[in-house]
Amino acid sequence: MMIMPALSELKKKADHLRSDNIELDRDQKLKAATLAELGRKVKKIHLYLFELSRELNFVQPDIYANYEVKGFSTLEHLKQQDYVLCDYDEAQHEFVLRFSCVGQFKFRFAKANKIHAKNQRDYLVSHNLRFHHREEYDGNHQLTRVLFDLEPLIYIEFKFTANAKTQKIDLSLRNFDGLGRQHYSLDPRKIDDVFLDELAKFICREKHALPLEERYQLTQQGKDMIIRHRKEKTQQENDDFDKWLAQTQASLDREERRLKRGFLGLLNPSNWV
Repeated sequence: MMIMPALSELKKKADHLRSDNIELDRDQKLKAATLAELGRKVKKIHLYLFELSRELNFVQPDIYANYEVKGFSTLEHLKQQDYVLCDYDEAQHEFVLRFSCVGQFKFRFAKANKIHAKNQRDYLVSHNLRFHHREEYDGNHQLTRVLFDLEPLIYIEFKFTANAKTQKIDLSLRNFDGLGRQHYSLDPRKIDDVFLDELAKFICREKHALPLEERYQLTQQGKDMIIRHRKEKTQQENDDFDKWLAQTQASLDREERRLKRGFLGLLNPSNWV
């Protein structure tokens, strides 16, 4: 039987599509199987942390941490407490463990101008720190400083997520090892009783041997670029502060000259009534 060219071309396209569909179906099944296996490991961690957080909340061990706050100083001797484990998300194969580090007293510090104050506010907000601030002005309605009252409270988060693409478990930390975020990958083949014991030590800030692999690793060129950007930003902040200082000094000088003229006018007899 002779096949017409048009029909032959259609058959080729159909065979190609069937091949693609078979490959897609195979990939989807492999991804589903990978997620299911990773999910079992994530659930194992979730079950362990359920028991750990319950015991930590009951015993309330003395676990303390210090946190450096840029633009201020160091929050010292904050006690780690209040462990809350969220439910396991079956759809995303993930869960979150939250707790906090708490101190006894508020901390007060000041910034000399609005630019530095804005940068400080943005920094505190980005790390989920609680604070109050107020601006203070002199008799000429010139800003003298911005006062910050910082709460001695750090919110901490551990997020575990199954990652089918990398075939590993993503661990994202927030405000644990200092302020900021850290991202790690966990090898699911290493999730055993020894791993869980080391994870408990890690959470309790004890010496541990938890196998943590950084998820994102910058090249040296990228690291150099970040350092250069930070230096440029710091220089700009210094320049802005110097400009503000010069403007403030000029304003004070003008006010001093005005007061002197008024005083000398009072000494001139022709101005007496």
